[in-house]
Amino acid sequence: TVLPDHYTTSLYFGDEPNWNDIIERFPIDYSAITDIEKSIKNDTIKVYAIHGALYSGKSTLMKELFYLLSNNSDFLCLYNYENEIEKDKIKKIINQVELPYKKIILFFEDCGELYSVFNEVLEIDDRIVIVSSSYTLIHKRKKYALTGLNYLDCEIPSNLQKDDIACVGSSLNASKSEVLTKTQKKHLSEDPNKIPLM
Repeated sequence: TVLPDHYTTSLYFGDEPNWNDIIERFPIDYSAITDIEKSIKNDTIKVYAIHGALYSGKSTLMKELFYLLSNNSDFLCLYNYENEIEKDKIKKIINQVELPYKKIILFFEDCGELYSVFNEVLEIDDRIVIVSSSYTLIHKRKKYALTGLNYLDCEIPSNLQKDDIACVGSSLNASKSEVLTKTQKKHLSEDPNKIPLM
């Protein structure tokens, strides 16, 4: 990917992260990234169930993990954007790969509703590890389907308060400068030294 000399991001305005945001290493403070990355490299956990509230950074964390782990020659990393899991497609891709990867890491975004098929996916190949994201509410309703699997519950705390989310939510049709101005005014009235990154 060729980026312009001055690359800007809309990540801090509530937009989904794109791959250029990840490649350009925009500042994202997630100690969980390092912990999960180390665990995937060294542990035998089969499912990482990442969950959090709206704007907590689940998609950013998923893409950041994918980027870091896909640069390791021991891992085959596959990212699924679909809200469905096609087991036959996964089998076909794995069978076409000739290199002897130690782990095959499958990333599934917004898939708490699909926890019930994770066991079937893990049966495709014993090297498979699943990294998934979900809203906490859906995760809590569906996590019973992970019982019996070797899984790690990874909750991403949200630093945003209801007022912050309302600020972003009410500004979806506004320009990015209007969003920043509105959010800065809200926080400047609380603490003049604190301007949030969104």
